[in-house]
Amino acid sequence: MHRTTEPTVSVLMTAFNTPFHLAKRAIDSVLRQDNQSFELLVLDDGSHPDLSFPLEEYCQLYQTKIRYIRHSNCGQSQSINRGVLVSRGMYITVIDSDRKSTRAGVRTLPLSIQTTSTNPITSRPA
Repeated sequence: MHRTTEPTVSVLMTAFNTPFHLAKRAIDSVLRQDNQSFELLVLDDGSHPDLSFPLEEYCQLYQTKIRYIRHSNCGQSQSINRGVLVSRGMYITVIDSDRKSTRAGVRTLPLSIQTTSTNPITSRPA
């Protein structure tokens, strides 16, 4: 799949045996963002097949926005690290698979970073 523009924000969501209805709710909250310049990386940390299969199928419905990456269980921090390595956004944020994102979350992240006096860490040099 070829994308013409890179997303502003990479949203990383790790999942390990998260019930599908909770993961779907989290994914849907990201898909409803008022800023659509994002990619969602769903990082399946070796979930049981009964839980990973419906998650993977749901992600395939939104292939232009979501990348589903499954790997053997290595823990949340290692999953996030893997997501950082393959992310394409200028900024990175993490959402738990059992939480909803605010509708303005993707839009406000870059604005918050750009208006702060600290030196943020980004995935690309400025």
